Amino acid sequence: MSSPTSASDVWLVKEHVIPASYPRGFRRGVRNPYTSRLRLHIKQYTPQKPARPGDVPSTVPKEAITIVFHHGAACAKESYEPFFADLLAHPSCPPIRSIWSLDAANHGQSYLLNASEICDEPHWFDTAHDVKHLINIFQAEMPPPLVGLVCMEPTTESGWWHGTYETGNPRIKGLAGRRDRWPSREAARKAFGKSPYYGRFDPRVFEKVLQYDLVDIPDAEGGGVAFTTPKSQEWALYVRPDPPLPGYPTGEEYMTRLVEIQMVTGFYRAEGSRIKEFMTGIHCKTLLVWSTEDKWLSNAPYRERITTALGTSLMGGGGKERGQVEEKFVEHGRHNFPFDNPSESGAIVANWLNDTIWPIFLKEEAGRLKEPITNSKDFQEGFRQRIENVRPMAKPSKL
Repeated sequence: MSSPTSASDVWLVKEHVIPASYPRGFRRGVRNPYTSRLRLHIKQYTPQKPARPGDVPSTVPKEAITIVFHHGAACAKESYEPFFADLLAHPSCPPIRSIWSLDAANHGQSYLLNASEICDEPHWFDTAHDVKHLINIFQAEMPPPLVGLVCMEPTTESGWWHGTYETGNPRIKGLAGRRDRWPSREAARKAFGKSPYYGRFDPRVFEKVLQYDLVDIPDAEGGGVAFTTPKSQEWALYVRPDPPLPGYPTGEEYMTRLVEIQMVTGFYRAEGSRIKEFMTGIHCKTLLVWSTEDKWLSNAPYRERITTALGTSLMGGGGKERGQVEEKFVEHGRHNFPFDNPSESGAIVANWLNDTIWPIFLKEEAGRLKEPITNSKDFQEGFRQRIENVRPMAKPSKL
């Protein structure tokens, strides 16, 4: 389902609601596995300005990049709109066809759609499947190039790796007790303005947070505003109880857990370790963007473990040694640097798209047009001859 398009000076926005991927990774990802089906809220941003001198405004050039974006934990997709705007406005940004951005099923507008059907055990891979599902549904609007990966401080390790397993991660420990309701949006504005977290946000991001990260509570339920994404859903993304809480079932992956997936005492999270294994098979160009301020994730040992893993196994692209992986740093901004410093963040991504993805696409496209066209019922030219020339392989020596 799609909604009417709204316009701004920067882009045309079209909203979509589609089914989420099915089934979910954990049984308790939905309340009733027989009847509960989740939905995703998506925004499609199509640039208004001419992509290149001479282009007509509001038209998409024949050759342009499609961006599929997914937000981080505990924030709505709309909070990244200033980052999108600064990326598009950067003079190095190549032509962009559209930016597709979705809320995770338990975040933002998607959560509001799913509140009566979603349960308490989200799987990290659910969102990956949802992104692929989005691409499949809208594939007609996403011609090449659609190969390239930008990871902004990717989180793939537990507290065990970072020395916070026994002492406890203060971010996680403080989450459950964090305030999540205010008597009015204005009261929330004042509180956020004094917060060391929200207070450093770019003013445009701050306004988006007030607009989309908060939802009005009906007067019958006490009124005021609360976080659109419940902190219980955010908590459920970070940790899983170890052992399971009384009365709750054992998780599907619980019996194979290892010490390195322990987050803090009494909690674990396994998907990150699997992601690190899968990262070795990545074969596309990859950009890793890190903060210079926040050292909990952006520290040299962690960065080294990630960069040396990317694309280095069988079927991978060769990794950093083959020029497949680049690292860039945002000088002014914490872990959430697209909020603190959308301008520098946008510039880094725009330059990488222009210097790496765009010229590779143009070269590959020019080569593709020169490739021989083969009927689907025919062999490739030279294929039969090679088959006929196949000789038995020499038997290996027993020595």
